[in-house]
Amino acid sequence: MQLESTQTYYDNKGNALDELGRREEAMESYKKAIKIDSNNNDAYNDIGDAFYHEKKYEEALKHSKIQLESN
Repeated sequence: MQLESTQTYYDNKGNALDELGRREEAMESYKKAIKIDSNNNDAYNDIGDAFYHEKKYEEALKHSKIQLESN
């Protein structure tokens, strides 16, 4: 299995990009993590945070609700 195909890889990559201030790229990485594993609570939480920091509150709320409902 290639590391690049795992949801953990994309979630961690998104976190690193977000720390570097590259939020748009981070969000794309989180979306890839979610596409691979739609039950990835970490990626939903992380992308929700990223949308919140971008002041995209509706998107932040949408992803946060998904994360909360799956617990």
